[in-house]
Amino acid sequence: SAKEQELVLWLASKEMNQEHLLVGWEDASVEDKRRLLSQIQQMDANYPEDIQGRSGLLAYVEHARELLADSAANRNPFDGYTVSVPEGERLQIGS
Repeated sequence: SAKEQELVLWLASKEMNQEHLLVGWEDASVEDKRRLLSQIQQMDANYPEDIQGRSGLLAYVEHARELLADSAANRNPFDGYTVSVPEGERLQIGS
C-alpha cells in the first residue's frame, strides 16, 4: 500500500537512518514485510513522549544517538550522584 511504501522510505531516510532494518527486504515474503511494518507502526504510535516533547520512533532514535554521543565523549549523566541503599524495613517470611 502507499502507507507501507511511505513507512519504508521513512525508515531508510537520512533522518531515521534505519535502512539496516530492511536488509533482505527484496527476498522477504509479503506477509513478513507487512508484519514488520505493522510492528514498526505500532512502536511508533506507542513510544511515549520524552522530556523534550518528542515521541514515536524518531524520538527513540534521536535519544539513542544522544546517549551514544555522550558515551563517546565520556559524559556520564549520573556524574555527581552517589549510590546509596535506601532505608527500609526487613520483613521475615511468614510473619
